[in-house]
Amino acid sequence: MKYLKQMLLLIVSVMLLSGVAARSAETEDNKTDATYIAKLYGVIESMPERGYEGMWTVNDREILVTADTSIEEEFGKTEIGAYVEIEGEYVEKKFTAYKIEVKKRKD
Repeated sequence: MKYLKQMLLLIVSVMLLSGVAARSAETEDNKTDATYIAKLYGVIESMPERGYEGMWTVNDREILVTADTSIEEEFGKTEIGAYVEIEGEYVEKKFTAYKIEVKKRKD
């Protein structure tokens, strides 16, 4: 019985610490919209002409980059064609980036 309790505790802990978390956000009209934390990888296909803020396209996905988005360029410049890792969240089918990191391309 003790082993079963330990296994159950371990399973619950793993579920809570999983890479993708979901939570609900209550809207003014009492509808619930899901919010999903996610990490994406891909090549920058388009970005604003000036600065970083605005809509980007990475692997055919629209990504909203705001003034609060952290951008790391340790392995290259943030430009069209760069391979990036993006952390952020989906809210109402829109992805907002928290962090963008330029990665080394795996050719």
